[in-house]
Amino acid sequence: MCSKAAGICVLFAFVVGCGQPKSAKPLGDTPAHADPVGAFLKEMDPNDLEGAKRALQSIPGPTFEAVVAALKSKDPDVRWRAAVALGALQDRRAVGPLLSCLKGKEIAVREHAAAALGEIGDARAVQPLIGTLPPESGTLVGRRESSFMAQLDVPDRFRDAFAKLDYRDSRWVAARALGQIKAPSAVPALVRALNDTDYHLQHSAAWALGEIADARAVADLVAALKQGNNAYINEPLRKQVREALCKIGTPAVEPLIGALRGREAVLRRDAAEVLGRLKDARAVQPLACLLSDDEEREVQSEAAAALGRIGEPGIETLTLALSSENWNVRRSAAGALGDARSPRAVDALVKALEDKDGMVQTLVAQALGEIRDQRAVPPLSALLKGESRELREAAAWALAKIKYPTDPQPLNAAVTSRDLPIIAGAYRYLIMNGSTAAEDALVEALGQHGDIPMAQVYLNCRNKRLEEAARKWAADHGVGIGFTSDPPKVLWGRR
Repeated sequence: MCSKAAGICVLFAFVVGCGQPKSAKPLGDTPAHADPVGAFLKEMDPNDLEGAKRALQSIPGPTFEAVVAALKSKDPDVRWRAAVALGALQDRRAVGPLLSCLKGKEIAVREHAAAALGEIGDARAVQPLIGTLPPESGTLVGRRESSFMAQLDVPDRFRDAFAKLDYRDSRWVAARALGQIKAPSAVPALVRALNDTDYHLQHSAAWALGEIADARAVADLVAALKQGNNAYINEPLRKQVREALCKIGTPAVEPLIGALRGREAVLRRDAAEVLGRLKDARAVQPLACLLSDDEEREVQSEAAAALGRIGEPGIETLTLALSSENWNVRRSAAGALGDARSPRAVDALVKALEDKDGMVQTLVAQALGEIRDQRAVPPLSALLKGESRELREAAAWALAKIKYPTDPQPLNAAVTSRDLPIIAGAYRYLIMNGSTAAEDALVEALGQHGDIPMAQVYLNCRNKRLEEAARKWAADHGVGIGFTSDPPKVLWGRR
């Protein structure tokens, strides 16, 4: 047996070495020459699959066969790297050898074999991968998987050993691979995984269910949002569940509308968010009730935001909400109308500028700036003469978007009088206008009313004086700012 194995190794070395140029150095001094695939596996970046594929394809000789052979190396590090390489090559001939790795002892080998099967995307891997997920009962290996292994002519002793292994450490990779393959038959197993106690498995199962986008998963995904007191701790998981429901789309609408009546505030909040992203008009009336009747401010705000995302069907509800007795409802509606940017809302927003709540007024002014309708110019201009610093700043910001490019007179007056709130509100326009007469006022406005985003713009606007002012402001406030890698949107003198 040993002599036969040795003969195979000699033959393999001969095949790999054929066609290679002779070296003046002894072969033992050049291991990369003797085994180019092995040398590559040791240096391979496992996160760069495209690069690995190009590199492997450039190696002469039976590269695929050499990588498959590396799966049987005595070194576990070589074995898991070989699995990664097979995933990069995406050759369907690798499915059988990789399935054999799923029953190995090393965690890394099992994980990377499962990931490679996901990259290859062959349906033959579905049932074995399902077999690694939480079962309904009995062993981890289901009947279908055992039948599949029999078709592969896997010996009984290996099937038995496979059934006894603990797959808890690599199940999350198998779940993700099933999502890559987009196998509808995996939905029941992935739903069970979603209800597991292992966080990583739950997260991968939610992701996979979103990739498969099967309506059968909707009820369990909605139920997964009911986390009670642990809702905020598990926010990353909840976010993944919301993404999955968005990908499933229309079949999720009615169950999510039902969830708006749930007992848990976070469930109502999350359901409102997803409904807004789905932009289905059926959700308008239920969201309107949530906005007006819910006792939780966070839920009210999310309901308003959802109506804004839905767009035109939700505008009337939001404009009516501007007259609510609840200040949080009015604030939420104003912000959502700014996001919706519908001209239909302008008249109601102009009226709301007279609201008694200063924050509502500020949000309304900002919403009018987002909509950019000329009808808002006179009332916004009147606010520049008001007593509230925050409101003057918001009005100046809005006017900078609507009016100042064609009528800069109010801004010129603010620069002359050193009305710093107005200058702070319109600093982006003043920078793009590029008047040296405004430099002193801009520096003062940063010092009195600056924040990190404002300082960041100053730093990147390519005006030396404003750049120095930004550095000083950051040092005085103990915060970090830096140059952006992307081209700045606000440049000195470039409108």
